[in-house]
Amino acid sequence: MASGLLPYLIVLGVLAIIWQNQPERPFLSSAPTVWVLLHIGFSLTTYAVLTLAAIAGLSAFIQERSLKTKQQTILTSAFPTLSASEALEARLLGYSAAILIVGLLTGMTIHYLQSGTIFEISHKALLSVLTLLIVLVLLIARKVSGLRGQKAARLALLAYLMLTLAYPGVKFVTDILLA
Repeated sequence: MASGLLPYLIVLGVLAIIWQNQPERPFLSSAPTVWVLLHIGFSLTTYAVLTLAAIAGLSAFIQERSLKTKQQTILTSAFPTLSASEALEARLLGYSAAILIVGLLTGMTIHYLQSGTIFEISHKALLSVLTLLIVLVLLIARKVSGLRGQKAARLALLAYLMLTLAYPGVKFVTDILLA
């Protein structure tokens, strides 16, 4: 699993270096600090757990492809077995769904305290809800139809992409590309 995490961390480090010189934007919020900190904590935890689930899904994808082609590679020996990858992916997706629900609720609470409305239609909110729907559909499909392997891995990677677009993607576009 660590071998799948290393390339991601390298890319993340390069992006952090690019992003480090961007001017700071003041945080304007009338919401209580506790709610904001809770929301940030749950959001970061969701992103971390979903990242690990996506890497476990990628591991399952690579292991299944290796079994179909009957060829071992350096990656297949570095990753866990197909069954271990799928079990880890399912467990992490369950955790990420639960944490994401709490993160969405804290975000809605902050929005309500600021504006008096519960939900704001924005890129971040819609992509976060879409991520939750994808994860829930994947978890239900695993239970009902036994969805496994490459199809499940693709859905896990899609959920990760949606969550990446929800906050880091929107922030990158507004802070760097449109600045």
